[in-house]
Amino acid sequence: MTYETERKKPRLLLIQPENREINRFRRLQFNNFSQITIPYLAAFVDESSYEIRLIDEYRQRVPYDGAFDLVGITVNTPNAPHCYDISARCRIINL
Repeated sequence: MTYETERKKPRLLLIQPENREINRFRRLQFNNFSQITIPYLAAFVDESSYEIRLIDEYRQRVPYDGAFDLVGITVNTPNAPHCYDISARCRIINL
């Protein structure tokens, strides 16, 4: 085995945030669909080099108990305060 095959892949967490207020509003809409930003970005990541996990807070919880090398969060203006909270929590626990 070479060094390249022995080492673990860096772990990448990509988060599509959804706060409670926006979530309530989205559930009432007829044309309720998820944004494609995070899956679109994930498509550009080389899976042979990275372990990727996608989280959509509309249906999933952020795995604050996980160990990741890099966390990416997409932000839209109405959701920005919630995104800042996620980022701060990740930094505090050294996610």
